[in-house]
Amino acid sequence: VMDVIERAFAYTFERVLGVPVTTPIQRMTHAEAMARYGVDKPDLRYGLEIVDLTPLFKATEFKIFRQVLDSGGAIKGIRVPGAAGAGAREIEGWTEVAKAEKAKGLAFWHLEAGGWRSPIAKFFSEGELAGLRAAVGAEPGDLVLAVADRLEVVSSALGAVRKQVARQQGLVPEGRFEFVWVTDFPLFERSTETGEITAAHHPFTSPRPEDLAMLSSEPLRVRARAYDLVLNGTELGSGSIRIHDAEMQQRVFAGLGMSREEAEKRFGFLLEAFGYGAPPHGGFAFGLDRVVMIAAGEETIREVMAFPKNQQAEEVMTGAPAPADPKQLRDLGLELKLPPKKGQS
Repeated sequence: VMDVIERAFAYTFERVLGVPVTTPIQRMTHAEAMARYGVDKPDLRYGLEIVDLTPLFKATEFKIFRQVLDSGGAIKGIRVPGAAGAGAREIEGWTEVAKAEKAKGLAFWHLEAGGWRSPIAKFFSEGELAGLRAAVGAEPGDLVLAVADRLEVVSSALGAVRKQVARQQGLVPEGRFEFVWVTDFPLFERSTETGEITAAHHPFTSPRPEDLAMLSSEPLRVRARAYDLVLNGTELGSGSIRIHDAEMQQRVFAGLGMSREEAEKRFGFLLEAFGYGAPPHGGFAFGLDRVVMIAAGEETIREVMAFPKNQQAEEVMTGAPAPADPKQLRDLGLELKLPPKKGQS
């Protein structure tokens, strides 16, 4: 499936844009993408890779870092080349980006010819500061940004900061197209609302064969045979190899906490169909509007859609959506309960 899709994209980009795309397109696991870029759709046109600083500060006496590490958290950072002159306003802006991803703050160090300049530099030993420079490969004139928090917060915060910094520092090259397949997504994830284990993609995605033993014991470690095609930080589409065996489907349902009886009640038609010999199958679905957006050099899909909706979800040319016909509502057994207008009780 992946071979067919990437050859189709390579052919299209060369014929339409004159842009050669080398195949096979590089592949990166979900775990690697999160570790190096903080997002599952990494933009590979620039550096700013995330570096794990947790081992470096394992014995630190800096109170904030110490509390994070003692609670099982992580410390990671990025080096921004040539940005040691970034002012307070820029750093405050990047801090707000990190906080929007639930980080408590953003640590920073400027590396100058005479050494490190930072409000927190005095809290670290010479060995820690030397280790920081070596870990991120910093040179005089560089800026180092770091987040200390729960691992998932650190990744998302630095992923967002990395993207914002690259744009503001002019690190994103024009006219460059970097494709990457992101593979081995988690099969399950824990809901932030209920705490229950849910399907990360959908419950019909096939798990990797080598992870089957963990379905009942460690379901959150099971990887899926799922894949996304990413271009310049934008997901063009995603797909997966589907389950085609009834017993395997039951094991995945069990990983979601679903009993055999409940599975039969909700998906009996599918389980019965598998009994007749469904072939191995998979697929891929891409968003044509996003592909055209990137090819056209636009920032939003609104620029390439024929009839974009406004912020009220209205299509301004035709006035859609039109008022619902009362007879249609009656036929469907629906009743509209509109909120009262301003000034009315």
